[in-house]
Amino acid sequence: MGPIQPITYHENSETFHVRFEEYIAYSVTNSNVENLGSGDDEGKSIRIYKQSNFLEYVKAHTLASELYPNNFSHYAFNTLRHIIHLVSTVEPKVEKVR
Repeated sequence: MGPIQPITYHENSETFHVRFEEYIAYSVTNSNVENLGSGDDEGKSIRIYKQSNFLEYVKAHTLASELYPNNFSHYAFNTLRHIIHLVSTVEPKVEKVR
């Protein structure tokens, strides 16, 4: 993990629309207190986890393991003020708005 850098936003910033056709669970957390993503990840602003605290929580508190055995991933989106965690069996559809 490298040095922490602030997320900055201005009127010329790139904007994306991210849509999941289906999901198992999601969580929105203030970025100052986030810890659900700890684990094996790929990415920076958008992370994909195959193992994480949030996946363990979803496995323990839902029927996801029985319905979709080893067939779902944890996505984490780092925004200006929040971390959005989402567990899904499908990859998101991403569209660049600007």
